[in-house]
Amino acid sequence: MQPVNIARTTIALASPGTGRDVELPLQWPEQGGAPELDLTLTCWSRLDGKPRLIIKRDGSLVACSEDVPGLVRQHECFRLHQGRIMVIEERGRALFARLAENPDSPAATMLLRRADGEGHWIVRVVGSGHDMLFVTLQAATADHMANLPDLCEAFGFTRSEAQIVRDLFSGMTPQAIAEEQGISIHTVRAHVRRCYDKLQITSREELWHRLSAYQI
Repeated sequence: MQPVNIARTTIALASPGTGRDVELPLQWPEQGGAPELDLTLTCWSRLDGKPRLIIKRDGSLVACSEDVPGLVRQHECFRLHQGRIMVIEERGRALFARLAENPDSPAATMLLRRADGEGHWIVRVVGSGHDMLFVTLQAATADHMANLPDLCEAFGFTRSEAQIVRDLFSGMTPQAIAEEQGISIHTVRAHVRRCYDKLQITSREELWHRLSAYQI
């Protein structure tokens, strides 16, 4: 498999049944500027880990972040058909068609199952004017780890307390935290009590509610 070269406006894909690579044009806008848009979307994606792409309403790709070509090769959500981006699932195609027909539609959200069957992609789409669709993908999998900023300054945690709070927020049990950090369950529970006091909460449910707004 040859590497993707966005600047050449092609994506390398294995030709079905042949094992050979084929390159399909992605039909950049005639006025150019796609590499700059690619870089912009890539920087944005690196901030929050969400692949992004801009497509015309006819499916022509305008720009995408660096992680999108790999997803297309793996048939995650999208595939290339005659040089245009298509949603793999029929209900996804119906949603995109509705947005294409009504450019004033609000942002739409849908779940599409991942190619490996483990979890979903959260797909958000919004139209711009009469020509463009802006798409953001977010992976929703069982091994997802919460991404939180440095909580020490905000809540007065020590580094050890902040790590335990992150682990609790990500769904780990106190026993699992103790085993991973090589400390006793009693030490973990003492940390948890101090963290709860600093957050002014009394349960893990309240912890999730308290910190959900801090997810990056």
